[in-house]
Amino acid sequence: MTMSVLGLHPARRLWLLAASAGLLGTLACSSSQPTMSAAATPPTPQIMFNVNAPSPDPRLGLSPGILDAGEAIWNMRVVSMTQTPEAFVGVTNSDLAFTGDYAIQGNYNGIQVWDISNPAHPSLVIGYVCPASQSDVPV
Repeated sequence: MTMSVLGLHPARRLWLLAASAGLLGTLACSSSQPTMSAAATPPTPQIMFNVNAPSPDPRLGLSPGILDAGEAIWNMRVVSMTQTPEAFVGVTNSDLAFTGDYAIQGNYNGIQVWDISNPAHPSLVIGYVCPASQSDVPV
């Protein structure tokens, strides 16, 4: 019996895709044929942002705070200032992963899954509280 990958739950499809990519990467890396000669140099990546840091450094003199800290942004722009759910206030968000229209935040109090299909108005899909762990979120 065969089953279409499209018939799987989205999370299982994503896992299958990641596992397949890892297997293909492993097979490709095990090839005895080099992909580049020893004398060749890799291409230089194109720089798509301003590499000149602002002066003076805008981080100097920022005010502290949890929800009202000072900001210094360079080569980015704020799209949303979404409030953290109560159970996660004051907890370090140690990991961030993206898949499709979702951003997954891992921290020392659990995980949060955000729908970011409208980046200006992200919405919390689920906040899973699991204190005392570092919730790494590989996607």
